[in-house]
Amino acid sequence: MYKRQVERVLADSGIPAVNLRPTSLMQNLLGSVETIRRAGQFFGAQGDGRVAFVDARDVAAAAVGALMREKHHSEDVTLTGPAAHSYADLAGQLSEELGRPVAYVDLPPDAYRAGMIAAGLPEWLARDLALLEDASRGTVMPVADGVERLAGVEPRPFREFAHDYRGVFG
Repeated sequence: MYKRQVERVLADSGIPAVNLRPTSLMQNLLGSVETIRRAGQFFGAQGDGRVAFVDARDVAAAAVGALMREKHHSEDVTLTGPAAHSYADLAGQLSEELGRPVAYVDLPPDAYRAGMIAAGLPEWLARDLALLEDASRGTVMPVADGVERLAGVEPRPFREFAHDYRGVFG
């Protein structure tokens, strides 16, 4: 919500700006490292929704690409990974990479929010994250070409992320 307000202020200023709009970052799953290590599971409230998760390294490459352009003009660029995945898909790919079961546990949004608060997240953040998860429930997010267009490379698939962070997930 606040990001869109900043984008409007930039547009009204006349200053050329490339507004990067990444989807959910693959690295957000790092917040579940402890439950993945300890119990082989992670939690969410997305149901069977499919999101084109993007690697933060690709977001950084797209930002560099935008800054290196000779001509600057205003545009909004959606940054996604190469495919939309459900959390169950991600759990399956992590299971394969780690060589042990990892499960996605789908919760009702209120239970997910309460769990995040119990884990120490501020209430406002837990509320907003639960709303985002619930908004993805049952949807399929389209894949966009923003990473390739700005960075000149194909976005990393989740499988590569899982491999690169294998030691973190243990």
